[in-house]
Amino acid sequence: MNVIMYGMNLCPDCIEAINMLRDYANINIDYHEFTQATAYLKEFLKYRDSNPIFYKVKNAGNIGIPFFVTEDNFSTFDVKELVHYVQSKVD
Repeated sequence: MNVIMYGMNLCPDCIEAINMLRDYANINIDYHEFTQATAYLKEFLKYRDSNPIFYKVKNAGNIGIPFFVTEDNFSTFDVKELVHYVQSKVD
């Protein structure tokens, strides 16, 4: 399954997620490192401003990365939840 991952290379959680996801052949990550492209930052901010899962994150003063969006619009911050979701769709 194709997955967009928004994150930053300076974020330890993002690096850990990328490394973990390399072990899953059925997950194709398109990594949008938003400090390297304004277009990626704009995409991320659009999600952050409109997706209800960001409410708690924003209220806590956090950024909300890593953030994953699947090709069928499932979204999560949790890499394990992403893996479980993708595996449930493939099986």
